Amino acid sequence: MPNILLLATAWGPKHGGINAFNMDFAVGLAGHLKPGGRVFCAVLHASREDCERAEALDVTLVPIGRDIEIPSYDEAWAHTVRERLPPKTSIDWWVGHDVTSAAAALKGPQVAGAGHSAVIMHMNYADYVSYKRGSGAEAVRKERRQRQLFNRADKHFAVGPLLRDAMRDMVDHEITMLVPGFAEIEGRPATHALTLITFGRMDRESDRIKQGGLAVAGFASAVRSAHQLGMPQLLRADPQMRVIGISEEMGAEEVALRRFAHGKAGRVINLLAQPFDEDRDALFDQLRRANIALMLSWHEGFGLTGWEAIAAEVPLIVGRAACTVSSMIHWKIRGRHVSIPSTYRARRAMTILSTSRLLTKTPCARRLSKLPTTCRGRSGVRNT
Repeated sequence: MPNILLLATAWGPKHGGINAFNMDFAVGLAGHLKPGGRVFCAVLHASREDCERAEALDVTLVPIGRDIEIPSYDEAWAHTVRERLPPKTSIDWWVGHDVTSAAAALKGPQVAGAGHSAVIMHMNYADYVSYKRGSGAEAVRKERRQRQLFNRADKHFAVGPLLRDAMRDMVDHEITMLVPGFAEIEGRPATHALTLITFGRMDRESDRIKQGGLAVAGFASAVRSAHQLGMPQLLRADPQMRVIGISEEMGAEEVALRRFAHGKAGRVINLLAQPFDEDRDALFDQLRRANIALMLSWHEGFGLTGWEAIAAEVPLIVGRAACTVSSMIHWKIRGRHVSIPSTYRARRAMTILSTSRLLTKTPCARRLSKLPTTCRGRSGVRNT
């Protein structure tokens, strides 16, 4: 069995979806490779607790002593990674995550004098950066960087079918699709009050893509309509919405979001805005208690938060824009899914859901029994 080295910026769900994916992928690989092979994970910084937790999952962390706020690896850091590996350790595969760490992964085999390189595509910059940043030139520069890096790798992977297809346009090599594993979350939907949940950074640039503000507007508008019409009762009985993704507690984003929601609803509503929580168990505990989850993103490469909502058996409202979760749901799961255009007010969809039997515990996840086994548990691999 081979020794595999993954290069990430942090261990766990810190700093976004790539690191969350990386952790699950590393643990899944470790379980598959043992006892013959080992999994190592280079990170910019790791606490003793991080190292101990990873070791308990058969993953050896390799901290390289860099600033944790740095967004990507310099290819020269491959030398540092090699020096920080345990003595006499040989690496068969250096695996980089998109432009975040691909350059160092490509350099690694040269530094070590042995091994191969692989890259995993997580983002298609041409699909969203121009709209997010208002610069088509920046989108083209990022896409060009991906092409340059990807074509130098020995093996190529992409997360989900949309990114797999995008990567096929970039390289003339076989692409292996990775499907994130299904988190083990036992749903316990709230019964005392209608509870909604959505995820997404609320800063101006990110919200153009994640559209958390649209989710809040839909909820607030649904509450206003319910009070005007006298029904449905669930939207009149102090419903709550949990918005996970503001930059800081009690900061300007939260104040503005609360003012926006109250204006749309025409009254004070229960809006629980929170920063991202790196404690995944605590995050999943909120998710499992929700009655409805919303992922109205204008674009998602995969849509991990929606995937996790399905795992928790929470009815999911998604945008009809490019989203792997949406396409996979239509592909393998029938029912228990509402797809709406991301520019459409979510008011009507929530009104329908709030009066339907979807608010009882729905066996969404159990419908996944028809999925390939690689789609359940830790991150799976499918050759397509």
